[in-house]
Amino acid sequence: MRLRTHYLWGATLVARFGGHVLAQEAPSGDLPATSSVVSSLHAVQPAPPATGEPDGPKRVMYSQKELLSWTRHERRALEWEVQIAYEGQTFFDGWNWFTEDDPSNGLVNYVGRSKAFSDGLAFWTKDGIPGIQAEHWATTDVGAHRNSVRITTKSLFEGGLFIIDMALMPWGCGVWPAFWTLGADGAWPETGEIDIIEGVQANTNNHSMPGCAINSSTEDLYSGYMGNQDCDSSNVGGSGCSIISNSDSSFGMPFNEAGGGVFAMLWDNDGIRMWNWNRAQIPSDISDSTPSPSTWGLPVGTWDASICDLSSFFKAQILTLNVNICGDWIYNTWDREPLSHF
Repeated sequence: MRLRTHYLWGATLVARFGGHVLAQEAPSGDLPATSSVVSSLHAVQPAPPATGEPDGPKRVMYSQKELLSWTRHERRALEWEVQIAYEGQTFFDGWNWFTEDDPSNGLVNYVGRSKAFSDGLAFWTKDGIPGIQAEHWATTDVGAHRNSVRITTKSLFEGGLFIIDMALMPWGCGVWPAFWTLGADGAWPETGEIDIIEGVQANTNNHSMPGCAINSSTEDLYSGYMGNQDCDSSNVGGSGCSIISNSDSSFGMPFNEAGGGVFAMLWDNDGIRMWNWNRAQIPSDISDSTPSPSTWGLPVGTWDASICDLSSFFKAQILTLNVNICGDWIYNTWDREPLSHF
């Protein structure tokens, strides 16, 4: 059986229209460096009008007039300004550690920061790249739980441009990795959820699913395949509405064999759009840290704000990264997965 239960990350950018980020300082301290999973994340936004206020932690809010102006300008050539960077030796300082029972009934015990580092579930590679993983080296009884990691950002986001550079992702029998957002107050599904990277077992196509609905008349605005059109969490086992990437190497083993790649999500007044590229196809503006979504072509998925009031369905979100083992999604699809991969 082949199994990979860790992430390797590059970087992520975030830009917000009409939103805020609440900057907070995290506790510092020396942590042991091990080796396995890697991740890094940046947050960026268009440079706001000068206010004369001093730099420092603050709530960032902009008027609708300013937002609309930026939206129009971005379609020509908008420069993005990095606001938050999760990377390198300070990566883990920007995250909280989730240690409650898994809400989706997975066979995992999410552990805190200290145990994650002492057990090698959180670490940096010899090159200083951070990572997380689920424990996969011990032999356990059937149905036993394995220790794993689920972390959530201390900063809150209401809209933005998120660019995730990932070199390696978990995959394999019973493995359920995800990079997603969740309402900061924890009231699911009332405050929304956006799944940016998610799949199970031997999936090779990433799926993404915010709330609201998919406009069936906008199929020419995205390149992916529609999964569930109804975003109501009470339908289809709480899976929401989804669009599946048309790339067979956007997830799992083929993604890793391609050297990883980049995922992007733009959440603004027009809706939510997502893209993904393999390593060799990453747009040069992303590689140069000057992202320009208007030049990226057709998104893989589009959730149009014209039929969904995003402000009603999506409140302040936190970014979440985790590795689950089994869980509701896998229980519901186990008999349909090509287990010959393993």
